Amino acid sequence: AQAQAIYRKAAAEMGLAAAELPMTEAEFRATLDPVAIVKNRATSGGPQPAEMDRMLGDARRRLEQQDDWIKERRAKIASALARLDTDFATLAKGAN
Repeated sequence: AQAQAIYRKAAAEMGLAAAELPMTEAEFRATLDPVAIVKNRATSGGPQPAEMDRMLGDARRRLEQQDDWIKERRAKIASALARLDTDFATLAKGAN
């Protein structure tokens, strides 16, 4: 009843013909429920639980890939440093 009255008043203030809110009071109140808003906002990157789970899964996979990349690079650096030490030791022995 209150939502209908507000709708009629707004329509009158805008110079529109008398109109009824195209939903019931219960439907109107449901549209204002923040939990329902989040659940029903089905967009990519949206706040709905399924989309959040998808985005968190993607982020975890990217983090795992980055961790693997870092481990690989660190292993290559360690190998290069070991080779450098070996080559330097060989060079130092040859200079004596």
